[in-house]
Amino acid sequence: MKLRPAGSKITHYLRYESTIVIPAINAATEGSAAITVAGAAVGDHVVFNMRDALPADLGITSVRVSAVDTVQVRFRNFHTANNYAGGTLACDALVIRSIAA
Repeated sequence: MKLRPAGSKITHYLRYESTIVIPAINAATEGSAAITVAGAAVGDHVVFNMRDALPADLGITSVRVSAVDTVQVRFRNFHTANNYAGGTLACDALVIRSIAA
């Protein structure tokens, strides 16, 4: 985990409130979905929450700004036999940028 130095200042908050389209994910594997957050930059911090309940056996393994304006969310299907068919869920994301003082 990378922490900002003591005295860092938060310079931007970017908020996303909409939906995410989760792809079909085979049993015991992972898949990625992306949301567009205008102004997000690689290295920014992301707080991500689902407003809808995640389907059974589905979990979030990582969230990051993967490219300019793009937040990538990795999902894992923890079920060992059943595939996840995919779906759209409501979510919120807060992208935070900070700089060293």
